[in-house]
Amino acid sequence: MKKISLLILFFSLQIFAMGQDFDPTTKWPYLYKDFQNGTIYFEGNKKMIVKANVHLLNSVLHYLKGDVVYQVDAKGIVKVELGDDQFIYVKDILMKVVKESKNNILASVVKGDFGAIKNTSGAYGTSSQTASTKDLSSIDIGGLNNTDYHQLVVEKEDGQLLSVKKEYFFILQSQVIPATKKGVEKYVGSAKENDLQTYLKQHKIKWKNEESLELLLDFFN
Repeated sequence: MKKISLLILFFSLQIFAMGQDFDPTTKWPYLYKDFQNGTIYFEGNKKMIVKANVHLLNSVLHYLKGDVVYQVDAKGIVKVELGDDQFIYVKDILMKVVKESKNNILASVVKGDFGAIKNTSGAYGTSSQTASTKDLSSIDIGGLNNTDYHQLVVEKEDGQLLSVKKEYFFILQSQVIPATKKGVEKYVGSAKENDLQTYLKQHKIKWKNEESLELLLDFFN
């Protein structure tokens, strides 16, 4: 019974570990733990099958060609699919489609907080009042200074821990609106201000909650 219990515990821990989010580092500043199988769709019904990842410096797409990492030129790209996720380029920034309703979209952007490393960077990425300030250009950012894929994989956990920032946007009739109270109120204007406030109260909208923002997307239909 003891051996069976230990085996159950072992596999439970394995499953638990697989479900955990990974921590990006300056050596692996990517959205996904590994490069994903995906498809890039271009204008003119063209497409390209790739293994790709989203680089967190400027939220752009990196893909593999052999053992070399390349950055995709956003020009002419209609959408990108990576695994079960769908992305679109908006002003050269890759945004993940959270929800799409008619012609309106709720999208998110994840970027690495490199500024935090630049301002107060201590040993192993920890903050320190006595740590010397580092210029961003002096930080070895994976996928930029080194485009050898296998080397990146070997060193992926060697860099400083990288915290991330996630922002949401509404794309409404091709207009990009920050998914904030101020941004939405400015977009609707005085004509629909009362309707908006009623909707916000009825649905108990929380501006930093993804499910709430998905509900708010329906307001614009």
